Amino acid sequence: MTEREMLIEFERRVQISDPNTELAGKLSSDAIFTFLNAGKDKFVKTRYSGLNIKGTGFEVTQKRIDDLRSLVTIADFSSIVDNTITLPIDYMFTLGETAGITSSSPCWPKVLTVPVVKYTDVLEGTIESIDEMLQNSLSAHRLRLNRAKPIRLYQGNTIKLYTDGNYTISNYKLTYLRHPNKLGDPTKTNVEYTDLPKHTHSEIVNLALQHYMATKGSQQIQVFANEVNTME
Repeated sequence: MTEREMLIEFERRVQISDPNTELAGKLSSDAIFTFLNAGKDKFVKTRYSGLNIKGTGFEVTQKRIDDLRSLVTIADFSSIVDNTITLPIDYMFTLGETAGITSSSPCWPKVLTVPVVKYTDVLEGTIESIDEMLQNSLSAHRLRLNRAKPIRLYQGNTIKLYTDGNYTISNYKLTYLRHPNKLGDPTKTNVEYTDLPKHTHSEIVNLALQHYMATKGSQQIQVFANEVNTME
């Protein structure tokens, strides 16, 4: 659907649920797009987390993969200062990450005297666990036999990577789910909304209707909830 078609479908469905409703006199286009954006955000979060009627999250089933595949984004960071990375502005959820490490140790493998870059996953650190992990002499973030996994800690809108000082992080790859673009851009209302696949558009409209009906205290909210459950 185009954004305008989603708006029209929202209006049509409200009229069907209550023929006496004069929607045009009650909701502006901006207000309808507010409900549509709320439906879109709920769609993404519930399909990612698994907090839905099917109890399945992203990559658990093919349906869930298809629901969110257009939002999967890869960011490569090759210029890393102080082992700190600023999250992309459209970042939503982390799906995967890989760090490239290298070392000046005499035992580290080289190609034509240049230390090679080895790729590894990371250890997940938290504010509560980071100090203990750094002090643990057996922690996998310490370089042993030319192997190590840096510790990753989220701090605000940044990612901090910790090593034991015997190796450096040359690059970092983050695979993440990005925020979908908002609905309601006046320059794109007649353009197909491609941030999410076509098969999700009706589900988003129904989720928006659930939200709208809840604000109205309508008994029709269960009808739309049942339709969304069927679509899943």
